[in-house]
Amino acid sequence: MSDWIDDFVDWTVDVNSPEIFKLWGGIAAVAGALQRRVWLTTRQGSVYPNLYTFLVASPGIGKSEIIKKVNELWATNKKIFIAPDNVTKASLIDELTKCATKITVNSSSLLEFNSLAVCSSEWGVLCPTYDLEFLNALNNIFDNPKNYRETRRTMNKDIDIPYPQINLLTGTQPKFLAST
Repeated sequence: MSDWIDDFVDWTVDVNSPEIFKLWGGIAAVAGALQRRVWLTTRQGSVYPNLYTFLVASPGIGKSEIIKKVNELWATNKKIFIAPDNVTKASLIDELTKCATKITVNSSSLLEFNSLAVCSSEWGVLCPTYDLEFLNALNNIFDNPKNYRETRRTMNKDIDIPYPQINLLTGTQPKFLAST
């Protein structure tokens, strides 16, 4: 029996990217595909396979190449919702709202969640400056709360997202990461 992540690394053998980026690209691909369909039960509660994966290296090392492969793989599965390349905090939340998924587990149980895959070859496209509001929203959602709620004054609208989850794969340069 083969290992899917090893197979992913083999599949990307011709991609000009370091092995460690291929490994973490494969791990991120699995997390994005699993969404909230799989979990581990601990004493503290359920743990879901959400990851915020940053590939950090100088330009021209191959960050974007492996990120493109993961995005290509996610795009082949129509049940994986992929965020646009450039989002604000508000549009990220709007995209997450659109990702409502309901799965009947058995005759008496319904699995409901909102899971979004974010695949950006440059962190600076997602977060061009230090945006504390955007980063805090990502931090809150990373903890897999039962819901994410916010109110928008301009639209007179409340947003309530049940079981939100984000899987993030992005690349950045050390200097840019240090500045944000």
